[in-house]
Amino acid sequence: MSATNAASAAVGISSSDGEALTTSAIVAAEAVTGSHVLQIKAYSTTTKELGNGKHIKSSTFSVGDHRWYIRYYPDGNALENAGWISIYLQHHHTDAAVEVKAGFVFGVLDDSGRYVPMFTTKTSVDDTFCCKNRRWGFSKFVTRKALEESSYIRDDCLKIRCDVIVSKGISTEATMQFVLVPPSNLHLHFGSLLSGAVGADVTFEVAGEMFAAHRCVLAARSSVFMAELFGPMKEKTMNCIEIQDMEARVFEAMLHFIYTDTMPDIDQEDAFVITQHLLVAADRYDLERLKLICEDKLCMCIDTSTVATTLAVAERLGCLGLKKACFELLKSPSHLKTVLATESFYHLMTTCPSLIKELLAKMSVLAARSLVFMAELFGPMKEKAMNCIEIKDMEARALEEDAFVITQHLLVAADRYDLERLKLICEDRLCKCIDTSNVVTTLALAERHGCHGLKNACFQLLKSSRHLKMAMATEGFDHLITTCSSHDYLSMTSSHIGTCLCLVLIQGKVML
Repeated sequence: MSATNAASAAVGISSSDGEALTTSAIVAAEAVTGSHVLQIKAYSTTTKELGNGKHIKSSTFSVGDHRWYIRYYPDGNALENAGWISIYLQHHHTDAAVEVKAGFVFGVLDDSGRYVPMFTTKTSVDDTFCCKNRRWGFSKFVTRKALEESSYIRDDCLKIRCDVIVSKGISTEATMQFVLVPPSNLHLHFGSLLSGAVGADVTFEVAGEMFAAHRCVLAARSSVFMAELFGPMKEKTMNCIEIQDMEARVFEAMLHFIYTDTMPDIDQEDAFVITQHLLVAADRYDLERLKLICEDKLCMCIDTSTVATTLAVAERLGCLGLKKACFELLKSPSHLKTVLATESFYHLMTTCPSLIKELLAKMSVLAARSLVFMAELFGPMKEKAMNCIEIKDMEARALEEDAFVITQHLLVAADRYDLERLKLICEDRLCKCIDTSNVVTTLALAERHGCHGLKNACFQLLKSSRHLKMAMATEGFDHLITTCSSHDYLSMTSSHIGTCLCLVLIQGKVML
């Protein structure tokens, strides 16, 4: 949010004898401006589900000590406006006596975060927001047809910005206006100094191009240039300095900001990439304001094709706001699926594992809970790029049906997907439900999956001669015997199960 003096005064008019006339001026002592970006995610679904006359509200935001929100009607606010998007700025206040004058403008944003002229309203005059009318706006903002045929809905997401100008304290006072003082044009003079290269005392070579500049200007704006050009570094005595690992157009844009404190005009086609590189340059040369400007612009125009690389840049340069914007985009399951299939995300996985862990903690329950799902969904396995994954050798039934059998199968699944707590829960439930009809199969299951507690529970049951006789009469025991070859039997007898059963039989502790 920025505050600007919006004072306006009438220019003094001289009479025929040359004396200045006293005039009065209406002075808006202060005007406060602010903006809010409304992102309509799942645009097509929202428009279809809401329909004519229904709206959604943005979160509230503050401008000029007042709270505001946007009312967005995806199919018009009334029947006569069907096929249009209606949009309004609403003053949010519980005190009916409060009045505020404010102007505003609505506009659709392009990929670089700029207003699209054909989808932008003119700035309204100061409207009075009071108890009789807390809402002002446009019933016919843009037609849905024109918007949907444009390229400004990316990944089914539409971005609309609202700039609000709140007038604070209007008064009338007498004034004697002799001189009209123009606004500051310091940036124009410094821009001319850069373009004309008058008095330049250092030259930079960047990717084969030469740029003349002034040491004192660079040093005044950047602590890094101060150290390089006036410190003990070798560049202090050099007339031509080579800048490596930077494109010429990025360095030129950075110089423009250093001299004018404004962003240069960048071709829309390359805007995102240049802004990313300019962010890196701003961090490299300690230009904090430029860094924040670039970060803000990138927040406005990230999408599924750029979010992975942007997230990596944000993490590396400590851009917390940009990082949050990336995570916000990835909250959408459809966006996350799209991003997972990109090579840039795979590169992010291999280079920034800590960042992936943070993302998983926010986004993916399956991968966060299971190392196997982590490998399948985010690793080099083929499942990484699949939206539908077939799970073989597993039933889909719920625990309520055939509880014991399903719990056995669930234990196998828990072991398969490294879900240790679920495995222990299943093991505990099976311990309480084993009997002579299922003890043999349960014992084999416990041995195969390393369930020591379940194995001990089976042995405890088989200590009884009656229980052992009944268990040996089951198909499960016969199956266990017939499926073991001599080699398998020797292997089995060396195991915990085989040893214990053989000891039980050989020592005659159980009378058959």
